[in-house]
Amino acid sequence: MNKEYMLRVLSYVIPEMEAKYRSLFDTSGSSKSRAGAAVNRSKRKKLMDIAKLIEYLLRYCPDTMEITDPDLCKAFDRLTEPRRINS
Repeated sequence: MNKEYMLRVLSYVIPEMEAKYRSLFDTSGSSKSRAGAAVNRSKRKKLMDIAKLIEYLLRYCPDTMEITDPDLCKAFDRLTEPRRINS
């Protein structure tokens, strides 16, 4: 997994995370409680901040940077997978 790929994925994922985070402020639905929405916002904000931190650090890495460790690749994929973003 190289730097360019990771930055491209993050540039797509972070706005989706932000949109989902903003949508959690609407508690008008019958299935949402204020406390539950606050917990979900907190979890969402944590994931969003981690993604932004990774993006920031990647910008300062050399262009030849590449991750070959399968566990690290899996961790990045789990952070950016659509199921985690939209849940």
